[in-house]
Amino acid sequence: MLNTFVQLRFQLHARPLRYDTSRQFWHSEWSVETKQSVYDVMAALSDTVANRDHWSRVNTGSDDESTSQWVISSGTWGNWKASVHTEAASSGDGQLKVIISVDRT
Repeated sequence: MLNTFVQLRFQLHARPLRYDTSRQFWHSEWSVETKQSVYDVMAALSDTVANRDHWSRVNTGSDDESTSQWVISSGTWGNWKASVHTEAASSGDGQLKVIISVDRT
């Protein structure tokens, strides 16, 4: 998700902070340098995910625009849930942290 976003949207400078995988989950954290706001980055990430086959956004009833929840249900891949979260990094201006978590349900 993030690689597609980085390449196609804002051409951000992103570097991985953490990456953990197994057959049951995929979790990653990224440091992103951008002039875009947290909400602009989150909207672009959500648009990227929304354009992928089999993904559906979950309405959580929350007004939190820095997090989005997704599910995928496919005969090929099984059932998964995903969360994408953006926040301002503590390191300063122009730095964001993007956290992507995908788990088998």
